[in-house]
Amino acid sequence: MEEQTVDLTMVVACVIKGSTSLFLMGRRSEEGEYRGLWEFPGGKMEEGETLLAAAARELKEELDIPVLTMGPEPLFSIIMPKYMVTFVDITLGELKHPILPMEAHSDIQWVPLSAMDTYALTPASAAFVIHLLQQR
Repeated sequence: MEEQTVDLTMVVACVIKGSTSLFLMGRRSEEGEYRGLWEFPGGKMEEGETLLAAAARELKEELDIPVLTMGPEPLFSIIMPKYMVTFVDITLGELKHPILPMEAHSDIQWVPLSAMDTYALTPASAAFVIHLLQQR
């Protein structure tokens, strides 16, 4: 029997918690995969890129916000059909303007964990929210 390999695209998802225990969530634009669903911001990692470098690049590209630090360990990882998504704890640098949606997202909101079950989430974000709720 021939062994099959699957090439997975590595994705970083940024968990950004505000001062009032709210999480930054983005609603995906109406184009592409998972259109209109809510997610933790992030995106595909480039070859050779670290989690921190990918998070910083994606948050700059998607939301024009700076990353100050990343937690020492990933919070959660999940393998989806085409992706391996790793959730990381991100602390933002100084914001020089309000966080506004750009091309990747049609909306941005600060969401309490208790309300996330009312949002239509991407599959990986939904799995992470379940993980968070089980940790309580």
